[in-house]
Amino acid sequence: TFGHIDNEWDQVSRDYVEQGNRAITEIETSEPPLPSLPRVTSTAKGKSSHMCEGCYNATAAAELGFTCLDRHLIHHGGPNQKTEFGDIWDQETGRLYHVKKRTSSATLSHLWAQGEVAVDLYEKDSKYHQKVLDTLPGIGLPNSPRDITLVYAVACELDKPLSESLFF
Repeated sequence: TFGHIDNEWDQVSRDYVEQGNRAITEIETSEPPLPSLPRVTSTAKGKSSHMCEGCYNATAAAELGFTCLDRHLIHHGGPNQKTEFGDIWDQETGRLYHVKKRTSSATLSHLWAQGEVAVDLYEKDSKYHQKVLDTLPGIGLPNSPRDITLVYAVACELDKPLSESLFF
């Protein structure tokens, strides 16, 4: 298959989909120490749904003795530019969790970008690095991002392997 962008032609591999699926099956997955996303019942309507992401992050962090970083925004780069360094921090293992519900491809794309941008800025931009330390004092963040293990936690109702649960 050929693609045309800005007057340049590129050929996409004939087994592009297979390569992507193979790469996903190679991702290290394990049972993380995070609890399952609970269902809550609305008393007003009697309907059941999953707990909101922010509530989950606070509850899970408290339950496990981790630090909830959710909604601690780091303002950097301009008046409307801000990042969330992570959702949950486990100082003992150096795991920085970014958590999202599997609701859409766009939501998961945001999750991947959020984690990559935060750690990349922490490593390469000394002003951002200092802002993270100033915004999140005393939680034991390492000076080097190489001492952080970035973990993407995807809450999903499907009882399937990761390779069969993610959007392509």
